[in-house]
Amino acid sequence: MPIQIENLCKAFGDHQVLLNFSAEFPQGETTCIMGPSGIGKTTLLRLLMGLEKPDQGEILGISGKRISAVFQEDRLCGNLTAAANVRMTQRQPVRGSREFAARMEEGFKNLGLEGCESQRVWELSGGMRRRVSLLRALLAEYEILFLDEPFKGLDLETREKTMAYAKKMCRGKTVICVTHDREEALAWGGKICLLAPWNKDE
Repeated sequence: MPIQIENLCKAFGDHQVLLNFSAEFPQGETTCIMGPSGIGKTTLLRLLMGLEKPDQGEILGISGKRISAVFQEDRLCGNLTAAANVRMTQRQPVRGSREFAARMEEGFKNLGLEGCESQRVWELSGGMRRRVSLLRALLAEYEILFLDEPFKGLDLETREKTMAYAKKMCRGKTVICVTHDREEALAWGGKICLLAPWNKDE
């Protein structure tokens, strides 16, 4: 079933972020959430993930589903290796299986991270950490994937290569992606949800 959002409201103190927002995100497709900075894109994503509670409104179609996410911050364990961070989302015996090891090896190769598997995360550049975060999310067991500016900080060539791999891995999955980049949104080939400022006088 699709993700349905009905009359969603969220405020932080006197700051109204979302007011009676309604939308529908198709199942098995990518939806990109766009809009100017401060409009509420990340807040909407956090509401969908259950990390914030709405003041009013309903979110249907997510409860009970397995989710995976890439946040604006990398949220990696700096003292662990890149490979150990990717394995964190896996349960035993999957974590140590040959099949998962092969998928992880392919992911490191496709994301231009070959040779980084045994490096501790704090030794990696920001762009490399970003790709490790994305790989961890892509290899997790999920039904819905949430991405908050997943390609932030990557140069054009690396971003295109990373997006191609992400699109291949997400084919047929429900993906909700926050981005500022219209070309990036169009490249996903899915629906675009544009958040606009609400007018309290209307």
